[in-house]
Amino acid sequence: MMNERGCDAPQNDGEPCPKRYVLLREAELPVKDRRAILHMLIPNFETELDHLHALGPAGFVMAFNYTVSGPEVMASGYPDVWHKEYEERNYFVGDPVLLWSFVNSGVKRWSEIKLPDPRGIMKAALKFDLRYGAVISVKKGRKRSVLSVARGDRELTDTEIADLKERFGTWCDHVTNRAALTDREIEVLKLLSVGHSQREIAETLGIAEVTVKQRAVSATKKLGATNRIHAVAIALQRDYLA
Repeated sequence: MMNERGCDAPQNDGEPCPKRYVLLREAELPVKDRRAILHMLIPNFETELDHLHALGPAGFVMAFNYTVSGPEVMASGYPDVWHKEYEERNYFVGDPVLLWSFVNSGVKRWSEIKLPDPRGIMKAALKFDLRYGAVISVKKGRKRSVLSVARGDRELTDTEIADLKERFGTWCDHVTNRAALTDREIEVLKLLSVGHSQREIAETLGIAEVTVKQRAVSATKKLGATNRIHAVAIALQRDYLA
C-alpha cells in the first residue's frame, strides 16, 4: 500500500476522499507551502497529478528520498480514512508493498508481490477500493523514492505502468538529482546567471558557441523552462548553482 509514517494527513475541506495533498517531513509548513515544494521542483505538477489520478483513481502515493525515518517529500491521494487506519495500526510495519519497494528497484504489480502479509494489510485496503495497483521503486545513492498507484476496477496495463515508470523517473530526477543536469550544463547556467553572453561563455570555457547553445537548450528542457532566463531562475531557486 504505502503511506507516510508519523505524519498527520491534512484535511481537504471535509471531502471524504481527497484527490491529493502533499506532506513535507520534518518541516512545520502550511499545506499550501508544502504543496509549493513539489510545484517548485516538478514542472507542471498539477497536470502531472491529474494524469496520475486518472491512472490511479483509487489513490496513489509518491515518496522521495525515503529513509528509515520516512520520506523527505511526499504527495498522496489515498483516502483520509485509509491514512488514519494505516497510521493508527502502524501498517508501516508489515506492509508487503512497502517492504518490496525497500529491498528492490523496478516495477511490480501488487498482485505479483508474494511476500507474507500476516497483518492482513492488503485485505484491509479492499475496504477503500484499493484492490489493484503497481509500485515503482527507484534508488539513488542510499536513498530510495517510491510511487504506488491503486485502482479498484482492474489491473494497470503494461502501457500504463511503463508510462508511470517513465514519468516517475523524471520526477525523481527533478526532486533528487538536480533535474539530471550535467556538470557542464550547470557550468553554462552559472555563467548565464552572471550575465555572460553565449560568445563570452564559449571563450571562457574554450568551447564552440554551438556547444554552449546545445548545453543551454538541454538544461532548459530538463528544467521544464520556457527559455534560458527561466532556466537560470529555476536553477537559482533550487540552489543548483551554488
